[in-house]
Order: sequence, then structure tokens, then C-alpha cells
Amino acid sequence: MGFQTFVKLTSFSTFKKSLKKLISSFLLIFSPTTIVNLSEPPSVRYKSIISFGDSSADTGNFLSLSYDINHPPQAAFLPYGETFFHPPSRRYFDGRLIIDFIAEFLGLPYVPPYFGSKSVSFDQWVNFAVYGATALDRALLVEKGIKSDFTNVSLRVQLNIFKKIFPNLCASSSHCREVFGDSLILTGEIGVNDYNYPFSEGKSLNEIKELVPLVIKAISSASVELIDLGGKTFLVPGNFPLGCFQQLTRLQKLYPHVSIIYADYYNSMYPFFQEPAKYGRIDLNLAACCGVGGQYNFTIDEECGSKGVSYCQNPSECVNWDGYHLTEAAHLKMDHGLLNGPYYCYSS
Repeated sequence: MGFQTFVKLTSFSTFKKSLKKLISSFLLIFSPTTIVNLSEPPSVRYKSIISFGDSSADTGNFLSLSYDINHPPQAAFLPYGETFFHPPSRRYFDGRLIIDFIAEFLGLPYVPPYFGSKSVSFDQWVNFAVYGATALDRALLVEKGIKSDFTNVSLRVQLNIFKKIFPNLCASSSHCREVFGDSLILTGEIGVNDYNYPFSEGKSLNEIKELVPLVIKAISSASVELIDLGGKTFLVPGNFPLGCFQQLTRLQKLYPHVSIIYADYYNSMYPFFQEPAKYGRIDLNLAACCGVGGQYNFTIDEECGSKGVSYCQNPSECVNWDGYHLTEAAHLKMDHGLLNGPYYCYSS
């Protein structure tokens, strides 16, 4: 979402003008039945894309980090990946992710996960996003009485790994800054698990609200460190409940040479429920396409990918894929809303 970030812009009016030119091309790409002709490359040719986040961008890191080879995670099995990739794609979705659509438009291969890869360079994607990751470090969450130990690969852990390998990605320090400046950097989506875990542990709403400024600060601080390394173009997706971050406006004032775009995931999805008739054949009852049991077709410990759990025949008509994640169809419709606006905040 937020493909408007493909163009480095100096004014909002220039941004909107460029966005309108790109809409028709993107709409063709988003149609599952269309063969895309990339005869007009994007006006900015990024050298690479650097991605941090959670399952929304994880293309296989979690599976590579799973040490029990006898009991791999559900994403190792069908029906994960069945909508587009057909064999399991290591993604926790039925089909493509937002970064997959970005890769298609830029004419690049789909983003490989960093963990488990044999080599990494700025000539390809570098993706550190991990399913279940949090914006806050696990130690801080434990300090707040949040005990979940699903994964300890927080945004800080992802960033520290990147900073450690950064000097090895290019020929010299100056070359690194130059090619990193030509990269599109995705800092998220991340932070939703910082709220999901305490909710699941019965924490009060007031306790969870206290985490919001800490999550925002973590994402903002990570962006600053990436700017200091030479990053110039950022896409910062928001979590569904948050709205536009004031922190991003502050960052833009501090770093006027950097393009920072906030993609409003919450409001790009909300129209599904306000005016469902506009969105064609899509089931908005929130029941999971892949799952079993109850009103929402979801049962803990009998989740999608587990033996005997079935899935619907038309994921393209559903919003909810597995009780945790959206379908590829929902991603596409959200992208349309973002492209046609106004579900973004652009600081210039």
C-alpha cells in the first residue's frame, strides 16, 4: 500500500499529479486476470528495497528461524500461497503481499527473506520482516508485564542485523550511502503485535494505551538511524488503530531532504464496511476463509494449515484469510483506496 512513495517529491501538488499518472498502470497490475506490460518504467528506478516489519511483509523469515524441522509452522503447508503462488510461499497469506506488488511494478523478483539466504547485496531486495515481530524489544514488554515469547526479533533486532551487515553490502562507505540513498525503505507495518499480545493476556485498554507512544518512538527512532545511514525515501505504514503519526511530521522538519510518506491502512480498509456494495463480490462477515469453528471460523490450536482444517473455494471474495491476516483480494482493494486517496499523509 502507498505506492505513491515510488516518486521522490518536493511538493504535495507534484506528488498528486504524479500519482494520477500512475493510477491507470497500477490498476492494471492489480487485476488478477491481467498480464502486466511494464512498458513504462517508474520515474524513479530504485536500486533496491529494504524491508522491516512483521507478517505483513514476511516472505519467509519466520520459517527460516523455526528450529523444529519436524514441526514447521503452518505457512509451510497449503492452503497458504494457494491463490497466487499455488505451492506454499512461506508467507502467512493466501497470495501476494504489498512488497510483492511493489516488486512486480519495478520489474524485480519477489523479495527473498534475509534469514536463510546465502548472500545479500544492494542488487536485490533485503527483507528482515518476521511474523509476530514487535516494534518494542521483548525485554521492555516483559518489564511491562507482557509475557508473550512468540518471537524476539523486534524492529530493533532487525535494524541491528541490518546495520551489522551494511558495510558488506557495497564496495565502500561512500558507495553504501549512495546506493542506500537510491533504495525504497519500508519501516513496517509493525507495532500491531505490541497490542495483540497484551490484549490476549487480558491487559486493560489503559495499559495498552501506554504502549502507543513507545511504539511510535521505536518506529521513529529506527527511521532516524536509517536516515543517518543515507536513506532518503521511506514508506511508513500505520497500524490499523492509529491514524497519522505526528512523529513523521517532526522527522520531515528535521530531515527536509528525505521523503517520508505515511500509508493509512486503517482508513483504506474502513470503507469495506461502510459501503460494501462498492467493492463487488466480497464477503464482509469477517469469518476466516481458512479455519474452523464458531462465528468467525477460527479456533486457537486448529488454525489454517493444520491437519483437517479446510478453506473456502473463493478467497477472492473474502477479507479475512486465516483469522490473523487479510486475503490478497483485500490487499488489492486497499491499494485501490490508497491510490485514489486520501489514505496517506505526505510531509514535504
